[in-house]
Amino acid sequence: MLATNDCSDALTMSKMLELYKSQQSVEKGFRFLKSPDFLTSSLYLKKAERIEALLLIDFVF
Repeated sequence: MLATNDCSDALTMSKMLELYKSQQSVEKGFRFLKSPDFLTSSLYLKKAERIEALLLIDFVF
């Protein structure tokens, strides 16, 4: 069952279902980041800010 608190007419049931199903692609990306294949444990960065900067450079640019 899908529910929303959006009371406008802009979000139809089919659009809501499409948005719900598109979440899976985002979850796959996070699953990859958590996997040992990504080798995040082999990074020698200690500060969270530096790890975030490295991830931004790797995945945004």
